[in-house]
This record gives sequence, C-alpha cells and structure tokens, in this order.
Amino acid sequence: MCDQLGIDERRKIFLYPTDFISPASTVIPPNMNEAICRCLLRVMKRYPDYTLVIKLHPSPLERMEDYKKWVEEEAVNNAIVVKDANTYKMEAISSLVITPVSTVALETMFWKRPMVLINFPNGEMWIKRSDADRSVKDARIGVSVYKEAALEAAIEKAMTDKGYLEGIHERQADFIRRYMGEMD
Repeated sequence: MCDQLGIDERRKIFLYPTDFISPASTVIPPNMNEAICRCLLRVMKRYPDYTLVIKLHPSPLERMEDYKKWVEEEAVNNAIVVKDANTYKMEAISSLVITPVSTVALETMFWKRPMVLINFPNGEMWIKRSDADRSVKDARIGVSVYKEAALEAAIEKAMTDKGYLEGIHERQADFIRRYMGEMD
C-alpha cells in the first residue's frame, strides 16, 4: 500500500479520511472539511517524521484539487491527498486515524488503532448527534477534540499517553459488542 501511494514504509502515517458533506445539509457547515484539513496541515508541521494521508470520501463531489490547494497554501511537505486508495487498507497501516464521528471510527476499532475524533470547525461543535457523540466520548475509544487549539494535544495523547492507551483495545471491543454485536 505504501508503494502504491509513494510513501516510505518506514514513515508513520496519520490518516484523515474526509467526510461527505451534502450541499443540502443544514447540520454540517460546508467548510467543515476545509477547516479540519487546514488545522491538521498546520499541526503536521510539528510532525516532520510522519505523513498525513488525506483520503477523500468516495463521493464524486469531493474535489482533489481543493485539498491539494490547501496543502500547498499551508506549505506542508509531509501530506498527500488520495482518492482511490482502499480506506480499510489505509486504516490497517496507519499509526493514528483522525476522523469526525463516522463509520470510519467503527472500522478503525476493528484494526485496533488509536484515533482522534474531531468535532469542530471554528471552535464550535458541529455534530448535534448527542447520543452518538456522548457514547463515543464516554467509551474512551478515541480522544475527542472540540477546538482547533486542542488538536495537537489530542494527537499526543492518542499516540503516547499510557493511561489512554492502556486498555484501549478492550474499550473498543466493548463498544463494538455494545452497539454492533459480538466480535470473533
């Protein structure tokens, strides 16, 4: 997979799979992906030994050129934008998955990967799925972050905090059993 993407396999990968935003949405602001992407790109400047893979949602409305423009404007050289890569394989090789609360979070748990659950643009909570968001946060299956200023600390916690990492696989498996059924 790394060869396919042109990434040195010795580098650690942060995966950001974008979320689909319907132009008709009244819940999610249209700039959410841009706000999250630009924030991640700024943080990546402090992680030169990592590669951020921005995996576009398969929707035909996702425009690769927008994301490439943001990478260029933020002057980041350790980020790539991909559209057709297999999301499941990307999750499997990633050191960390950074995602809004979405199905990608569930998939990430199957791979037993740490994750940052991102829920902001412009410092405001945008997801109003109170039950789902509260369940995810309370289950401690990922580090939840609600403000741009807290993103770097959330990444550090997800990658290095022994208190968080201890038992994460058990918490993720418990979450899957509780909300989806038994794991083999």
